[in-house]
Amino acid sequence: MWAAVADRAALGRRRPALWHQTDPGSPVSPLPMRRTLTTAYDLIPLHEPEVMARIRAHRRPVYRLYLRNLRRAQTVVAISETTADDLVETLWIPRERIRIVYPVVEPLVGRSKGPVSAEVARAMPDDAGPRFLFVGIPDPHKRPDLAVAAFARFRAEHHDGRLTFVGYHPEAIRRRLRDQSEALGVAQAVEFADRLDDETLASMYASGVLLSLSRREGFGLPPVEALLTGGQAVAVPGAIYDEVLGDAAVRAESDQADDIARAMLLACDTRPNVAAIERLRTRYSPEAASKALMAVYDEALLEIEEGADAY
Repeated sequence: MWAAVADRAALGRRRPALWHQTDPGSPVSPLPMRRTLTTAYDLIPLHEPEVMARIRAHRRPVYRLYLRNLRRAQTVVAISETTADDLVETLWIPRERIRIVYPVVEPLVGRSKGPVSAEVARAMPDDAGPRFLFVGIPDPHKRPDLAVAAFARFRAEHHDGRLTFVGYHPEAIRRRLRDQSEALGVAQAVEFADRLDDETLASMYASGVLLSLSRREGFGLPPVEALLTGGQAVAVPGAIYDEVLGDAAVRAESDQADDIARAMLLACDTRPNVAAIERLRTRYSPEAASKALMAVYDEALLEIEEGADAY
């Protein structure tokens, strides 16, 4: 509510031709929906009951309003073709109203804000074998349990390596992953690093192999970020990884733990595909994103002008 009030106050007496609504948590446009563009990141809560259940009760009407406004917006800006397909299939939004603008992704750099913790230091390069990373929230569709299972299969064959979970993990989920690691005999090699500064995460990306195991994603930032930062990535089969990563990542033959473990070994033994990574660098550059977004704005403005002339 306050965001909507602030938007209107910021406009004052100005009457822009278009409004681009980019925040699903603040879906109210100060302009009519025929003059509003809305960004769609994903529809994961509609497909994943556990994700929907984590949306607080007072936020669910806001999410429903966001979905309604996606249907009513003049143009929907999707962050991937996979998201666009989902918008058509799930919300029945006509494909001709959807435009694709990929996010900007750049190599991760930063200045450390202080010494890393002992737990994080153990996850940095040493002589304990390859480092595997799981970066992001541990929602069910991202399958952190599969990361543990695949890592256990890798350790069973190769007897070394560590798996580090990076990001916020509620205690109940962390306990479950620890119990799973204990049951599979790899608890001593599974660590949790919490949130990290950019410099530390960049170092871990560059020296490690990121595991991308999601059942569904709107885009999938961590594997692109890891590849552009100089690391390797393993991805399971899936439309979003086909689209976003192409042949830049090592692809598992299936989403079964044994196949993922074999892909993990291949990622450890091969160098990244430099040509494919350069294609990612160009595709997700600020220049590419701004050019695509300006084209969307120009097209939307032309549509408004033609509508006004017809009226």
